[in-house]
Amino acid sequence: MLNIENEDIIGLNVYNGSTAIALYGNAAVNGVIILTTKRANPINTDRPDQSEGTYVMHKGSFQIENGVQLGKESAENDLMLRYGLGSGTEVRLEGDFNLRERPLLEELTLSAKKRLFKGKGRLPEITLVGYAEYEEGMGGADRQYMLDACLAFANDLPVGFGLAYNIGSVDYFKALKATFEVNYSPMWRVAFFGEYFGQYTSTDKPAHGLDFGVQYLITRKCQVDAVWGRNIYSNEANGFVAVGFSYRFGEW
Repeated sequence: MLNIENEDIIGLNVYNGSTAIALYGNAAVNGVIILTTKRANPINTDRPDQSEGTYVMHKGSFQIENGVQLGKESAENDLMLRYGLGSGTEVRLEGDFNLRERPLLEELTLSAKKRLFKGKGRLPEITLVGYAEYEEGMGGADRQYMLDACLAFANDLPVGFGLAYNIGSVDYFKALKATFEVNYSPMWRVAFFGEYFGQYTSTDKPAHGLDFGVQYLITRKCQVDAVWGRNIYSNEANGFVAVGFSYRFGEW
């Protein structure tokens, strides 16, 4: 038996029958026990999709997530710093940088995540995200300060599938945003996702979009990703592609 301390154990999952064989092959015909420890836990990011994840950084862990998004008339860099405070809470600082026009820093967001419910059976994991945003207008004009919030949900499904979905506010609670994502991880290093994202207001037509992406773990602490997406039900050519890199510091 492995010499593992109780406090180092994050979770334990038992798979039997066809589920075990589908995940791990014929060698798992008698069942599989998966013990997840602190050191084994791979990096978990809030990019490259539009949905907020329910995962919260562990106490003392620090993570950098960076991505570049290119569109027909835009080029942006998104940098996020995440730090775990403990007790299911983390803080984040995110900067959106315009790579084609000034001002270079378009938006700065300080946010906090708090896990409300870990999830059990068919009940989803639930996390609350709160935002304090500063947005810079052209030439330093039209500066805006906004507060918004989002509820993030996630369900684990059999054979490597999962669901993630959000509902939240945009533009100081003037608009509603919603996302729905299906993800699939055939092995621990690789995950794929397809996602709907939309924004609804009382004054304009709803904005709808789709994106599809892949995440690849170089190591348990290092991830690269790529995504393609576009708005739908629109006559404008507004597709985009993005690539990113993330790294976690610490043992978690």
